Amino acid sequence: MKQHDDDQLVRKLYAAHKEKKCLVILDDIWKVEDWDSLSHAFPIGASGSKILLTIRNQNIASAGYVHKLKCLSEEGWELLQKIALPNNYSQG
Repeated sequence: MKQHDDDQLVRKLYAAHKEKKCLVILDDIWKVEDWDSLSHAFPIGASGSKILLTIRNQNIASAGYVHKLKCLSEEGWELLQKIALPNNYSQG
């Protein structure tokens, strides 16, 4: 059943990309096989669409641009906490 659901998802994503410019965000792709099963949904150069993957295995994104994130500085982390979690933020 899972394979049928995946195939249906790939077909729907492919159709959407052919018709419209899209931004697709796929979060936390762990295995190359998972990306391989979905990658057919994104035709190369289709309508200026962009795909953003968050991954732990750099081999998954070998065909695209990889942007490695750096850890936040202490000051940056404090600012994020202050803005995103104001009720939990305690200075000092």
